[in-house]
Amino acid sequence: FRLLALAGHLCFGYYSTRHILLCLKQSQKDQHKTHRITFALESIEFTSLMKTHHCAQLLFSVIAVVGGVVSVDDDETASYGIDVSFPIHKRISTNYPWLPHNVDPENNPMPKQYEDMPLQVLGDRQSVYNDHLRGCRLFYGKERRQCDIYEYDRMLMNMRQPQSMQNYTDVGFKKVRAPERVIELATKFWNQNHYNMEPEAWPTGNTYINAWVNPTYMLRVEDRKLRGGGGQL
Repeated sequence: FRLLALAGHLCFGYYSTRHILLCLKQSQKDQHKTHRITFALESIEFTSLMKTHHCAQLLFSVIAVVGGVVSVDDDETASYGIDVSFPIHKRISTNYPWLPHNVDPENNPMPKQYEDMPLQVLGDRQSVYNDHLRGCRLFYGKERRQCDIYEYDRMLMNMRQPQSMQNYTDVGFKKVRAPERVIELATKFWNQNHYNMEPEAWPTGNTYINAWVNPTYMLRVEDRKLRGGGGQL
């Protein structure tokens, strides 16, 4: 993986996260061949225009060397932990595979800012997160500060809540089928009332979901105005 990242970085110098794709197109241009190569391996893509074959030969040579270990044709999902796709405990990882300390760790010590930071295999997720918070702040206007408060509390809860939980079974939960009578009641209630759903009320500044972009809706079983709803159900 590091060899592939180094070859792509040296040749193309451009990094982004897209799809798993290997494509080489050639066109005659004067006395040189111009290549547009898009190379992606486990969500890593390099794109550039080249005037010679040298970089292409380097890249494909590296692919041949590691071909027995990694396949560019396998449509596999990259595995990752917390703080990669979204901030869970701390800030989103910016520890990209193409950084010098990941490409050539023997000659490039890891900077302190990347210590204990997981490898970022999904590209620029920070921009996605910034857009999420920006949308919250714009939506709540004068009360936009609540968005940042909710984010701080959310990540604090993510760290504290799991350690405060107690398991009552070996795996912490038990999955059972709901009684048929309950399923019948819930299904009947849904079929009779699903067109009467109402917008779900989220607290001001709540960032758990992007309700300002995609509103959520509720069908309350306790609502007596709905057919079959109320305390009896």
